[in-house]
Amino acid sequence: MPSLPQVLFYVFAGLAVGGGVWLLLSKNLLHMAFALLLTLLGLAAIYVLLYADFVAVAQIMVYVGGVLVLILFGLLLSSNATGSFVAQEPVNRSIGLLLAVVLLGGGIWALVQSFDAAFGHYPAVPALAQQAALGHYTSLHGLGKQLISTYVLPFEIASVLLLVALVGAAAITKQTSRK
Repeated sequence: MPSLPQVLFYVFAGLAVGGGVWLLLSKNLLHMAFALLLTLLGLAAIYVLLYADFVAVAQIMVYVGGVLVLILFGLLLSSNATGSFVAQEPVNRSIGLLLAVVLLGGGIWALVQSFDAAFGHYPAVPALAQQAALGHYTSLHGLGKQLISTYVLPFEIASVLLLVALVGAAAITKQTSRK
């Protein structure tokens, strides 16, 4: 019987792959953005299962919090007056599906070929699981200390720069829509 982490991995992997397939097959840009959200959150959950705390938080903060929100703002600001979003038929759907099947097959073949070498003798995962169960510090503890003490100024400058870029993009969009 599979363990709980294995079941969760398959659930989150299915979520990520399902979101990717939905993204490829959707005709509506808003639906594509939500499918991308589903895929990115599935990947972040897989990172959590792998005890890669920082990568999971970076995935959520950068891609979900930054890139996806920027895409949604772009869609909402650029839609026409009726509020309908661009919906069109993809022109290269058959080539894209064929390429996706070939890449998926190649990835599965590479995973099967290297499974024992990569995952068969990996003692770090049980040790990390034991440390996490005991409440020891994760990889985010040291990084959080550095961000709050040493790197707080560059972190805040980057956040203000991103805010200015977002406001500038909204202003440019409003100016071009008046013409």
